[in-house]
Amino acid sequence: MEDTTRDIRIQYIEFLINRVRDEVQRRLYGSHRQVGSAQKLLEEMSSQVTIMRYSYLDDEQLAASPITLFLSETGPNVVATLLENQSLSPMQVTFLKFFASLLGQLPQGLVRGHSLEALTPVQVGEVLSADKAPKTKGLLLCRVAAFDATLQIITNMLDTRAGQHMKVARIPPSEIMGLVRMLCSSVKQNRMPS
Repeated sequence: MEDTTRDIRIQYIEFLINRVRDEVQRRLYGSHRQVGSAQKLLEEMSSQVTIMRYSYLDDEQLAASPITLFLSETGPNVVATLLENQSLSPMQVTFLKFFASLLGQLPQGLVRGHSLEALTPVQVGEVLSADKAPKTKGLLLCRVAAFDATLQIITNMLDTRAGQHMKVARIPPSEIMGLVRMLCSSVKQNRMPS
């Protein structure tokens, strides 16, 4: 039996759900009419993650629990509803996509370990382009094919070139020098064999 009350992963999921719920209530993602169904689902998700926090299940049981499955299915659906609002900022869009990705991969993340990094989906992506980031010194703006999309990554690895491969991890979005970091952090790998 695990002490899930102190599990940092569950606390983080709870924090993210409550953040989205609070932002929806403050109308940051659209009018009340536009986000009414999302708001109801977020309330249910919030109560379910509280139950999860006091479940005392081990990782395998937690990953297979009905609550985890509910969160992993409902999170992306909530985000799809919220993304229907055409007036969202790039930062709002990237945060919602991060939220959907993290919850969509929740069962796998819970089995991977007890750190926040275990919840972070990682893929190897191909660098499509690497150019000097505008208005910056010592940073490159790369386009990388990963997670079934072309992502924008800002890196300080100045020897990054098109055709190389890098590990890409989804992280919460932030803004650097006026550029929205698109959910990703990268660690370069050697070129993949042809």
